[in-house]
Amino acid sequence: MTTLFRKEAMDQLQSPDDLSSAIHLTRPRTWLALCIIATIIVVVAVWGVLGSIPMNVNGLGSFLHRGGNIYNVLARSAGRVQQLDVGVGDRVAKGERIAQLTFPEKESQRVSAERALRTLRERYKREQATTQALIAENKRNTETQNRALKKHLL
Repeated sequence: MTTLFRKEAMDQLQSPDDLSSAIHLTRPRTWLALCIIATIIVVVAVWGVLGSIPMNVNGLGSFLHRGGNIYNVLARSAGRVQQLDVGVGDRVAKGERIAQLTFPEKESQRVSAERALRTLRERYKREQATTQALIAENKRNTETQNRALKKHLL
């Protein structure tokens, strides 16, 4: 009977010498690529649950009174709704806050004005210090001149 396999291959299979050596199924580069892909998937999944995308919406708010009257709600200027304090079907009283708005344009103007004010105050302090120094120097010069005149006249 002829065997299908070579004798050396059969001897190697029957010998338990190579049982302690590891079999390499993948290369380290493959593991690195797999870890990177898994990390990207985890980051995208976490962002999908916890992340948010800002969205601009233009519209008018309306309130329906018990008598069937509809009241429009308008903001004084363009801004973003930072916090909504009422929900659909909630009753609100006169003067009650229904939303908190932020005004990015106004905020940038305020920051710019504060920066300009700070600069002007620093300039005023420097000018005031310079003026005080000049007044003190003029006073010393005047006193020196008065003493010299008195000495000259006497």
